[in-house]
Amino acid sequence: MAFMIIVFSFPATPTTNATNMNYAIVVLGGAMVLSLVWYYLPVYGGIHWFTGPVPNIDADKKDETSGIYGDHASKEKSAD
Repeated sequence: MAFMIIVFSFPATPTTNATNMNYAIVVLGGAMVLSLVWYYLPVYGGIHWFTGPVPNIDADKKDETSGIYGDHASKEKSAD
């Protein structure tokens, strides 16, 4: 994705002027600057309230699930 952003930001022709310039890099740079300012903005910025994604699967539950499969496989082997 980073490669595509870099490649698509190049101008269409080697000699560039204001009429045929690729302004995608200007828009991308502006969006990045606004996003960083908004994230670090005092009081309202995301750095003050964003805690990251909330996990919805417990580690204990995942361990129990792997134990169930192990018990089932051992019962099949003992039946043979």
